[in-house]
Amino acid sequence: MTSQETGVAPRLIPATSLPEDLQDLYPGGTVEGTVGALLCDFLTYAKSRLRPHTYQNYRVIVRTHLLPRHARTPRHCSPREPSWISRRK
Repeated sequence: MTSQETGVAPRLIPATSLPEDLQDLYPGGTVEGTVGALLCDFLTYAKSRLRPHTYQNYRVIVRTHLLPRHARTPRHCSPREPSWISRRK
């Protein structure tokens, strides 16, 4: 469920809780439900479940493929509709 469906504001994940690969990318933290939060969950889960060598390979994949494509995710989620939707009306 999204914050629009529940009416509850998304939770901020502080930068200190993020894996080290994401701290420079999201210095102010990231918001629950964004790509940054998904990457945080992915790396946290992978680190606790995989062998060190495999985890390092996952980190390389995140740095080389995922971060360049998804690094510009907005950190602020608003309950209002995006401005481009209201312009179309």
